Amino acid sequence: MDKFKTFITQNKKLVYGVIAIIIIAAGAKIGYDYHSNNIISRIEVKFYGYNGHGDAAISNAESVNKYMTRRVLQKDHIKKDVINKIVSHPDTFDYSMLSSEDQYKIQSSIEDLSSTRLEFKGKSTELKNGDKVTVTFKNSNSELPFRDGKKTFTVKGLKKSTKVSSNKIFNQLKIKALGINGKGQIALSSKNSDLINSNIKVKNNGHLSNGDVISLTLPKAAFKDSSGKHQYTGSRTFKYKISGLIDSKSITNVDDITDATDTVMSDYTDDKQFADEKYTSKFVNLYVTPYNENEEEYYDDDDNEVSSKVEVADASENSTSSSNKLSIVAIYSVNSSDADDDDEPENVAVEVNNLSLNDGKLNIKDKKITSDDNVSTLSDSIKTYERNLEVSGLKLK
Repeated sequence: MDKFKTFITQNKKLVYGVIAIIIIAAGAKIGYDYHSNNIISRIEVKFYGYNGHGDAAISNAESVNKYMTRRVLQKDHIKKDVINKIVSHPDTFDYSMLSSEDQYKIQSSIEDLSSTRLEFKGKSTELKNGDKVTVTFKNSNSELPFRDGKKTFTVKGLKKSTKVSSNKIFNQLKIKALGINGKGQIALSSKNSDLINSNIKVKNNGHLSNGDVISLTLPKAAFKDSSGKHQYTGSRTFKYKISGLIDSKSITNVDDITDATDTVMSDYTDDKQFADEKYTSKFVNLYVTPYNENEEEYYDDDDNEVSSKVEVADASENSTSSSNKLSIVAIYSVNSSDADDDDEPENVAVEVNNLSLNDGKLNIKDKKITSDDNVSTLSDSIKTYERNLEVSGLKLK
């Protein structure tokens, strides 16, 4: 014992140096363990997109996951070369080549990792420069060495939005006035289906006249760019002057139309004749109305361009037509030669649908018209029938 004390006394500097080395080594080990187990310190975050609409992402999430996998497998004493293969190619690695003991260890390790959670706490989207985002790491398994933690990052580097006139949105709309002057309505078409599906209203839709100026106000959502690239400026309201609605001067081939309906009525009365009883028809009136084929959508010349039923513009019950096609309705009274003086004549209508107006002429000559397909008996009086036609139609003759 005396010799040991003498050795210590004579070699104080050496002994203190060895103790210092031991302390430094222990401190380095503690520091290494602290850093290697502090997952949150390894996290890197990047910011993408435009100011006010930016997104945050953990840019090195994959490498952090690989690091954690490697640490857990090392803890379970899996061979280094096996760990390297699993970390590099987890989906293609042949686990069957391992012993059942190692397979069990690996399965347990992967299950242990599922008890950790790395995520953003709070907002990580719709960010602007200067915002703060926080990433948290939570370990719910006491067998794992990883420490809980959180780290806050300041948003920076988001790009500046470009200011764009609201006219760019309005230019995506095609506007067409359909129907009869004084009873017209608006149809909208656009390649931007989101724009058309918005709730657009037009005052007096279904009662519009040539020369009217309407206001189309688009919802705020139509001017929001979810990416933040564009910031729209200017009014959300667009003015449009009505034109192209049909009036009494629009159709110039009325005589061609009545010639066609007179001919089919002649066939109709001929078919009714029996023995000596003869029938004659008398022209009453001719109307043109918008043709409603109950289309779900309005299709323009561009096959890629879908859009609105006219109903999107207004809740008007008259807003039923979805194209610029027309129908003509000619009313006739039919009398029998054997009828008594107080007998009521038969009232019939000749109806031809899906007509187009080009250069002032309806394409009546392109249509096949027969007494079987185009003539029907009126269940109401002529007066009532005409009143209903006048709701959306126009009397031509």
